[in-house]
Formats: sequence, C-alpha cells, structure tokens
Amino acid sequence: MRTGTRLALLTLWFSAIGLQPMTAGADPLPEPTADAFYDAPAGFATAAPGTVFRTRPVALTFYGIPTPITATQALFRTADSHDAPVTAVTTVIPSSTPRPGHPVISYQIAIDGLAAQCNPSYRLRIGTEGDLRVLVMLLQQGYGVVVTDHQGPRNAYGAGKMSGRATLDGIRAAESLPDTGFDGVRTPVAMWGYSGGALATGWAAQLQPSYAPELNVKAVAAGGTPADLQAAGRQMNGGPASSVYLMGVIGVSREYPDMQGLRDLLNDQGRQAEQVLSGRCIEEGAIAYPFRQLGDFTIVPNPLDDPRVQKFFAELKLGAAAPTAPVYLYHAVYDEGMPFAAAQQLARDWCAGGSKVWFQAEQVAEHLSLSVTETPAVLKFFADRFAGLPAPTNC
Repeated sequence: MRTGTRLALLTLWFSAIGLQPMTAGADPLPEPTADAFYDAPAGFATAAPGTVFRTRPVALTFYGIPTPITATQALFRTADSHDAPVTAVTTVIPSSTPRPGHPVISYQIAIDGLAAQCNPSYRLRIGTEGDLRVLVMLLQQGYGVVVTDHQGPRNAYGAGKMSGRATLDGIRAAESLPDTGFDGVRTPVAMWGYSGGALATGWAAQLQPSYAPELNVKAVAAGGTPADLQAAGRQMNGGPASSVYLMGVIGVSREYPDMQGLRDLLNDQGRQAEQVLSGRCIEEGAIAYPFRQLGDFTIVPNPLDDPRVQKFFAELKLGAAAPTAPVYLYHAVYDEGMPFAAAQQLARDWCAGGSKVWFQAEQVAEHLSLSVTETPAVLKFFADRFAGLPAPTNC
C-alpha cells in the first residue's frame, strides 16, 4: 500500500473514533538492547513484584504514521519461570473517556519472537505493531489498556510461567502509576490474549489466585490457546507453521537451564536453524523453515517422543490450576496450529477445578480468522462482567 493511500485510510480511521492523526517526522528510536531504559537497576531483586523503577511518556505510531495516542512505559520487577527476580516493561494507556470505575484490560499481544525488538513496548513506538488497532478499539470503548512485554528479558517465547507472572506484575505496575485514573488494587481488570497472547493470558489466569490474589480480575478471555505444547508440536510438525514451533522450542530452552542439554539432540541443520531464528520476530521466523519435520533438525527421528523432551511438557501444559475469574475460552474446531482437543481438555481441567468457563467452539473459522471474528463476543463478555452480571458457564 502506498504511503499516501495508507495515510488517507488512517485519517478516516482516526476520524471515525474521534481522533486526528499527527504529522510524521520523529527521530529513529534505539532498539531495546541499546536503550538504557530497559536496563535493570542495581538492587532490583530485593523489590516486591510489580515495583516500578522508572517511567517515561511515549508516543505510539502505526505503520510509519504518528498517532495522537500517548502512553506511559514502566520498567518493573517481576519473576521468571523459576521465581528468580527479573525486570520487564509495560505500556500503559488510560482511556480519555473512561467507563465508570475505570476498568482496565490487560491485552497480551502474541509476541512470538526471539529478540528484544519483537516486544510491543518497542513495536508500538516504531509503528510495526498491528494490534494497535485492537488497543484503539478498547480505548474508544472506555477501557484503560495495559500491554506488557510478557516474554521477559530472555525473550523466552513459549515459557508460560514467565509470561503469566510478567502479565500479572505488569498489571500491578500499571495500577501503581499516578495520573491514570486507576483505583489501585481495586481497579476492575480483564485479561485477554489470542494464540501466543492466550498462552500468557491462560498462565496469568491460573497463577493469579496464588501469585497476585489482590488483583481485582473480573474476566479472562483466551482464544486459539496453546494449552498443550506437545500436542501443538505434533499438529504443527511438517506444516506451514513448523518454523513457529521451532522458535517456541528455542524460546523455552532459554528459560529452562536443564533444557539446554536438549541441544545435544540438534544436528548441524538444527544448530544453524537456532542461529538463524534467535534474532528474528514472528514475521521473519515463520517463513524461515515452513513444511519441515522437527526430525530434520535433530539426531533422533522424532524428538517429541524423546525422554529428554517428555519431562518438560507436563510443566509447560496449562490446566494444573484453576482460575477464579470467569473465563471465555474460544477455539476453532479446525485450527490448523493449536489442537482443538487440547483446548477442550483445558476447559475440562479448569471446570473440574471450580472455574466458571464458557467454551466456545467455532465450526466456521481457522486460527487467524477467529482472532478477528470472535472479538465482539469477547467484548460483550467483558462488558457484562464489569457490569456485575452473572458469568455464563457450559462446564
């Protein structure tokens, strides 16, 4: 699309929601690895989870076009998959026309990348984050928005506990910021994510009762959820998204030191693929090795069945604990990447643990289309929960 056409469309889009686009012309931004804002301060490890160390105002852009949206970014303390202290960054955007009670939606973007420049805190500023359209929609409807770099400082794509804890501590950090209109821990919150964002959302939902019980979480929505990474590997193996799964294996290995030994399974092609993918975001990574078998990269024919791999899948699987907030779980029956049966099992597990779950099985959808078509139902689910209506369940 030409720049002039893009600008015209964006002007119409912003006008439709009562905003006016701004004039372009900002200096290039340093990548996170060269930006001191992301550096953990001395002594950060002794701070409580969610503690904010530094903040800055930022402007958001959309595919090269500056927007009128300003936000606050905060560097905060969180914990990794092993409860070791780390830092992460969250982007906080209060609504200019908030609903009563100033409800907030923590929106987990599907980062699905292995490099710092893949994080939303950076992409929202340089204009390559397509989900800004979703954030604008939420702001227009009166919701404050929190978007956290949930993969942590190691860019551990696929590491659910890291993403869940960062999500919850990002909410804690946002609620502590001044001049947002939020009401501290009394702030009504919903959490939402799709695909890789649903991984973070699902883990945050089931960790919240024990890790962050003070948060006032009213609702959770997760779609296309990678509930069982082993099952996802079997379904994605040899298909168009095989490279995406390989990226997830690399990301998880960064978070689990014991998994580093699994690199002994890599052959020469596997070691080369690891080097190629390690600095890539989802857009470049997904097209690097499509339609490849995992066995192409290892010295064993089926690494998913290798005992050295098996022991990790139980810890990486969602469903061991139940959320206390009502959940809207939606999945395409014919999802080509994330197995429908695994999502069904997650709903059963959460129901068995006492959660109120509405499981929505979509017959006429696939992975990408469902992320768009189910949005109205998610927003209604949130609005009803914020209004205090009883949560539906088909457990």
